[in-house]
Amino acid sequence: MNEQTATVNIDDAARLKATKFNEATSNRHMANEVRFSFYNHANILKAFKDGRAKDLKDAPKVKDKPILIIGSGATLDEAWPLIQKWEGAIMTSSSQATTAIYYGKEPDYIVSLDPDTGPSEFQVDTWEGRKSVMIIHPGVMPEMFNFWKGPLYLFRKMQPQTPFYANAQKMGYQTLGIKDKGRYANAQVETLITTEIPMLACVIAAQICIAKQLGYNKQFLVGADLSFVDNRDRFIRWDYMNGKWQNTDMGIHKNQGVDPDLMIGNLKSTRMMVFYAHQIVTSWRITQADIINTNNQGLMETFPYCPLEIVVANQGKGIKGYSEQKRCEVSEEYLARQNIYFIGVGEKGIMPHEFQDPISEIPKMLRKLKAALTAQGKGDDLDIDKNMERFNKLFKKVTAKALKPDTPIIKKPIMKIPETAIELVDMKKEWELKQIAWNAIKIMGKKEKREFDIDMIIEAINRHVIDLTFIEMNIVIKKIRQYEKHVERNAA
Repeated sequence: MNEQTATVNIDDAARLKATKFNEATSNRHMANEVRFSFYNHANILKAFKDGRAKDLKDAPKVKDKPILIIGSGATLDEAWPLIQKWEGAIMTSSSQATTAIYYGKEPDYIVSLDPDTGPSEFQVDTWEGRKSVMIIHPGVMPEMFNFWKGPLYLFRKMQPQTPFYANAQKMGYQTLGIKDKGRYANAQVETLITTEIPMLACVIAAQICIAKQLGYNKQFLVGADLSFVDNRDRFIRWDYMNGKWQNTDMGIHKNQGVDPDLMIGNLKSTRMMVFYAHQIVTSWRITQADIINTNNQGLMETFPYCPLEIVVANQGKGIKGYSEQKRCEVSEEYLARQNIYFIGVGEKGIMPHEFQDPISEIPKMLRKLKAALTAQGKGDDLDIDKNMERFNKLFKKVTAKALKPDTPIIKKPIMKIPETAIELVDMKKEWELKQIAWNAIKIMGKKEKREFDIDMIIEAINRHVIDLTFIEMNIVIKKIRQYEKHVERNAA
């Protein structure tokens, strides 16, 4: 293990990062996706006219069939011989498509999201006559529509914070409607691309949502490591170049400080990978798909697990994941630990939102949302009491980890010992923080006399306080150090 690698838990690694990463991805891609949406207009309309393109909602749907969702982790290499024996559908992203062809397994579906992805990502001997369908949105690189001659399923990105997709892009891909007295009457207008897929800045999350849209409720994740396996962060890639198959990527990439390495338990990962794990669980909650992970070497321990050998031997039949209720409970608890909560709207609608201080912020947001819906005549769609009942159960699950055992070690505490992280964060006085740290150390069974060993304090808080962000942790340490100096000055 590299001595410079930070050791954190998975909740701290992802907490309060979703908005940051989503915004970074959106900002990087936004200008090109707007521009490309206009450049691609003629080609997309022609593809619809020729019958080569379909709205994703109009694509053929399956029923009671499983699918393999292919990720880019290093464990994918050893999975290919088993994938070859899989008789059902597989869905790759643009990253694994050529390697699937190399191993003789044509992807049924290829998802291409990134506006930076071009034809160079798809170098095989030939795509002609293959069954693969490209699933794509109007904002991808224009060269893709010139290059890809096979069938296309189209969708628009569901990204509420970016009105372009829901408004201008939607209207741009509509028919003109009928004319009345020589003018277009804005009547009988047809939207060509009605399907919207939630954008969670992670292609596996998009694959899960798209597969569910196509009718695949039973989904098996393959190569969804989101960690380093054998010191590799990705699979070994193959492309057909200069008349032969060549290995073009060994799956070893240096982060160069952009996304520092982290240790999550005994797994080496990065903050971005942990964020992806967080987004994949979000897509699980949104779709409520029956997802089973075939890999137990990575971060995705939230999902039920079944070895790929068994999945393939049974062709996915008879392999049960969690019940629908448990999927909701497990995914919501996982996300609540990272301050993501789902507000229930209407009969089945949900609205994910990230909070910094959920206990105080959620009631305020519910009241504001209720007022907004009431103004639209939809006030009955939001049941505040029902939402708060569910949230209060989650609060207890994610904040009730005690800082002290059932039988207190401290015989005569000079202050109230906080029971939860929420109480700790609310405490501001330096002497309280000192007492918290000391009590936590005592609980861990530490016998050292140095009450203010900072490493010991960090270890104690890491183990016993599950809801502190890194920023809050730094505030705690700073206050403890300030208190030490105050004591030293008074003693002098």
